[in-house]
Amino acid sequence: MREDILAVEEPLEIRVGGRSMAITMRTPGHDVELALGFLVSEGVISSADHVWTARYCAGATAEEGNTYNVLDISLAHGVAPPDPSLARQFYTTSSCGLCGKASIDAVRTRSAFDVHDDPLTIDARLLATFPDVLRAGQEVFEKTGGLHAAGLFDGRTGELLVLREDVGRHNAVDKVVGWALNAGRLPARGLVLMVSGRASFELVQKASMAGIPMLAAFFLWEWYHPNPIVDVRLLKNRNFGTAVSFSFVLGMVLFGSTVLIPEFLQSSLGYTAELAGLALSPAGFVLMFMMLVAGRLTATKIDPRLLICIGFLGTAFALRLMTNIYLQIDFATIVLLRCFQVIFMPLIFIPISTLNYVGVPREKNNQVSGISSFMRNIGGSIGTSGLSVFLTRQNQAHQVSFASHTSMGDPNFRQFLNGLTALFVSQGFDAATAAKKALAMAYFTVQSQANALSFKNSFFVMSVVIACLSPLPFIMRRPKFGERQSSIGH
Repeated sequence: MREDILAVEEPLEIRVGGRSMAITMRTPGHDVELALGFLVSEGVISSADHVWTARYCAGATAEEGNTYNVLDISLAHGVAPPDPSLARQFYTTSSCGLCGKASIDAVRTRSAFDVHDDPLTIDARLLATFPDVLRAGQEVFEKTGGLHAAGLFDGRTGELLVLREDVGRHNAVDKVVGWALNAGRLPARGLVLMVSGRASFELVQKASMAGIPMLAAFFLWEWYHPNPIVDVRLLKNRNFGTAVSFSFVLGMVLFGSTVLIPEFLQSSLGYTAELAGLALSPAGFVLMFMMLVAGRLTATKIDPRLLICIGFLGTAFALRLMTNIYLQIDFATIVLLRCFQVIFMPLIFIPISTLNYVGVPREKNNQVSGISSFMRNIGGSIGTSGLSVFLTRQNQAHQVSFASHTSMGDPNFRQFLNGLTALFVSQGFDAATAAKKALAMAYFTVQSQANALSFKNSFFVMSVVIACLSPLPFIMRRPKFGERQSSIGH
């Protein structure tokens, strides 16, 4: 057993004028700067003159002791208190600065500073030195390995003005902004905010609220670090960069279509979740068989780029066939369409996995595998969410279009409605009830038809995207046969 030093994480409740505004998990230290930076980010204050006092509150424990975990900020006379809608209903974790927002509208804030007229320009070589300077100043990270950092640099000289560490990226940025507020450096014209983690929406927003014209983050850090956690420099390899892009798009199509089909079956055809799953299941066996076939083909002297091209064209054609779906389609047809769709996917997966490793040092194999899987999963997430949004918008557009033909002045619609009314009357309903049920049935028909057309459009868009990729595999360098066999071994 050996001793180790751990980074501390404790809650901090931020109050304004005695009213609780937020609770955030933070690394103790520079709490006043954290609170002030948070208020700047929320648009409550924009100058040190807006603050009267900041003090820790007693009574945070059952024994009425002071844990220094409750901080009350008193605003100066004449400064408007924060809008109650800005209050965060739940505590903010160290990993997410937006999770506790009470509503999406509360995320949107307006900065008191305009960065558009900031004349800052910076030499790329100077910017590339910032990650090492920031890392050298992380004293607590050096001991614990568990903290993020944010630093404010002079964009002209490269001087590090301030560095703050915290378990949360957003907290570290708030501490830096709070320092700048106290130092009279807001708006932070000509300065660069450097963070050790990835750049998120909230970090960009915080930089904007503080008038910081430039934010540099994770990608730059990883690009220039000699031993990065994620070696993004591998993307400079023509084969790997292209293959990663294909993996991203393939993830969008594979996961997107996997979601679309059962959604169509359940929402438009009334299938149960079990029956929709059964409609997809046979395609899994086809996929397994075609994986073996694709592996055999890739191991031959056939150009793997040609296999990828055929895979893209075949998948595009299969997706185009999926646009033939209609509301009376039977179970067997859906199964066959899905099986045909997955036939060509292994012709993309297997050759791409082979070409991934061409020209990449063997010691980078884990990096190649990790980045490829990551991009495929990210593509799947974006594809699923993007298609859901597209589907909803298309549905609304088609409903509006169909609804324009449902007025009583349209003879076709009137004839359709009279036929439905007569049908319900023949079933024993009175005239008034039959008329209402006829209108409800007409609306249901409009919804069903709009929904079906939305799915057809989604499959069509995916087919076009995949078809456009078909010539791109030939950008990649064709591996020699022996080199390919070595890659397959990975």
